[in-house]
Amino acid sequence: MKLSEKRNLLILIVIGIIIIVILASVNGKKSKENPENNTANIDANKTVTELQSGTKLNISEKLAEKKYFANFEVSNIQLTEKDDKTKFSADIKNTSETKTEMTNLEVTFYDQEGNELTTVKDALIAEIEPDAKTKLNFSTTLKCVEAYNFSIKIAEGGEANEAK
Repeated sequence: MKLSEKRNLLILIVIGIIIIVILASVNGKKSKENPENNTANIDANKTVTELQSGTKLNISEKLAEKKYFANFEVSNIQLTEKDDKTKFSADIKNTSETKTEMTNLEVTFYDQEGNELTTVKDALIAEIEPDAKTKLNFSTTLKCVEAYNFSIKIAEGGEANEAK
């Protein structure tokens, strides 16, 4: 092999190694930047997972279960926290045969041992026609995103039927 051929071969090998190193570096950087591959980091022992956006999402199956109280069904429950503000959202269905009036609700959150974490008062729902749904949405600065379960009841006087 001539000296010029050896030099050209050596140059090609060096260029090949440089390309491989660059490709490996770019792929490694992407893996470090996005280790969760756009999914949440879920720990089975916790009630909360943190999304890439920084939002904490409650993943407790007990909290997400349908609840029933008075003439209402509570479903599609979601509890999140971002920037120290907790947001609660749920569908409320009127299971009675009569239209309900605007109703003031009280929502209490519990940890896994059943200890009360906090209570949100004055959660309002609009009037609801029979067999119809409305949304219950509220936000609070009270710390309750890590709740395992919650109860909900009518906050106005008289005996309230509590769902837990």
